[in-house]
Amino acid sequence: MVVDRPWVSSLGIHFHLGVDGISLWLVLLTTLMVFLTLLSPQAMGAHKTRSREFTVAMLVLETGMLGTFLAIDLFAFYVFWELMLIPMYFIIGIWGGERRLYAAIKFVIFTLVGSLFMLAAIVYLYVQVHAVTGQCPSTTRPGPPLRCAQGGAAVFSGVHAGLHDQGAALPLHTWLPDAHVEAPTGGS
Repeated sequence: MVVDRPWVSSLGIHFHLGVDGISLWLVLLTTLMVFLTLLSPQAMGAHKTRSREFTVAMLVLETGMLGTFLAIDLFAFYVFWELMLIPMYFIIGIWGGERRLYAAIKFVIFTLVGSLFMLAAIVYLYVQVHAVTGQCPSTTRPGPPLRCAQGGAAVFSGVHAGLHDQGAALPLHTWLPDAHVEAPTGGS
């Protein structure tokens, strides 16, 4: 089950999604959890006045999560990864607790910094692959692996820094308690 459509042909970027053995279970778990969240009275009880907007935000969040699990192209992964942050900002900032604005802004600042590291690593990877092969990365299948001397360590470090920050690992985890405390139950 694969979808592969040219997205930005000049850069070799494809809208390339697929399901494998691991992503299938993550997709099923995500769809089940979002479904149960939207049925939950704790998730929807406090949002009766704007439940339609909350539901839309949760569905956009689900789209980002599913796209992240299904993405095969690195840029598609990055776009879906960033798509998750937008509805989370609104879920925390609109439907959160008393300090929701503080928590939402802190969430955005921390995750934006992580996103910049990840984007820099992805762009660097594309530039390096193009320099080595003379082709866009998606056209070099199976392509030569990037060696550390060619920047593999830099790419790993950039993606790791982005995932480390956005995954709330030590010591960059200070946004997580505020976001979870102030987010509504459905957002957490």
